[in-house]
Amino acid sequence: MKTLKDINWNQVYCFYEVARKLSMKEASQILGVSKPTVSEQIKKLEELLDVTLFVRYPRKIKLTNEGTSLFACAKEMFEVGGRFLDTVSPDAIGGYCVRVGILESQTASVGLDFVSQYWDIFAPFGTVTTIREVMQESLMEKLIRGHFDWGVAFRDPVSPRLECREIAKTRLVFCCSPRIYAKFKHKEDILRSIPVAKSSWDSRLNEVIDDAFRKASIFPDEVIESDHPQFIINLAQRGRCVAIFPSETIDTASWGKELKVFELEQPVEMTLYALWPKGNERRVSIRKLIELLDMNKRPEQMQDPDLQIKVGDVKDSMLE
Repeated sequence: MKTLKDINWNQVYCFYEVARKLSMKEASQILGVSKPTVSEQIKKLEELLDVTLFVRYPRKIKLTNEGTSLFACAKEMFEVGGRFLDTVSPDAIGGYCVRVGILESQTASVGLDFVSQYWDIFAPFGTVTTIREVMQESLMEKLIRGHFDWGVAFRDPVSPRLECREIAKTRLVFCCSPRIYAKFKHKEDILRSIPVAKSSWDSRLNEVIDDAFRKASIFPDEVIESDHPQFIINLAQRGRCVAIFPSETIDTASWGKELKVFELEQPVEMTLYALWPKGNERRVSIRKLIELLDMNKRPEQMQDPDLQIKVGDVKDSMLE
C-alpha cells in the first residue's frame, strides 16, 4: 500500500497541470520544463499508483475515469495550497476560486452586484463562486471554518473571529396598484387597510419592516406571507395587497412600471455587510475585497469587456 511519504508531489502537480490543460505541451510551458520531462513524470506517477491516468491519442490526450477522479482531488488540494501560500506570502498569489457565502434575502441583488464588481477586480488572480446560505449563524460558522473566503450578510456579526465592513444600504419601498394608491388620502392608511404581503422566509427583512411600522405607529389590519415573490407581485398588480421590495428591484423589473411605489416619511433601509475571517488580510482574495470596499465610487458596470480574455489562457489563434 502506498502512503503519503511514497508520493512525489511534484509529479502530482505535473499531472494536475496536464489534466487542467489536457496538453503535455501547454503543461510543459507552464511548468518551465520540456515536454519529454512532463511525459516522464506522468509515466512515473502512473507506475507508482498502478493506474492509467490518460488515454493517449496521436494528437490529443483524454483523462481516464481514474484520472478524472484524481484530478478532482488534486484541484481541491492545490486550491487549498494556493490559500496557504496566500496567507503567509507578502506577494499576491491567487490561483484559486474564491468562495463567497451570501445570506439569502430579497435584497440579495445588491450583494450580488457587489460580488460581480469584485469578480472584475479579482479576475487576474482567479475566479469567484457564490453559495447561498439561509441562516446567518451557518454563514458565520462556515467562514470561521474556512469553507467560505468571505461572505455577505445583513447583520453585523459582532464576532471576535470575524471582520466586518459595510458594503451598502438598500432602500425598501412599498408597491401597490395605481388604483389603490389613488383611492387613499394618506399613504400610511394604505398599509393599515390593505393586506401587507411579506416573505415567509426572509426574517431579517421582516424584522426591519416591523421595526419601521412600530416607529411610524402603523399596525396593518392584515398581513399575508408567501414563499413566492411572483405571487405577491400578481396580487399587488390586482390591487389585493401591498408588496415590499428593494428599490433596485423595482427600478430594473419590467413589472415595476405597473405598480405605484411609495415610502414612509422615514425611509426604510437594510444594511449589507462583508464578513471575512480575522487574520486573512494578507490573502489576495481579501486584499481585493478591502480594495473594493475602500473605493469612493465603485464601478457600476464592467469597464473592460475583454477582461476575461486578457486574464485567461486564450491563444491568439482562437480569436477573430
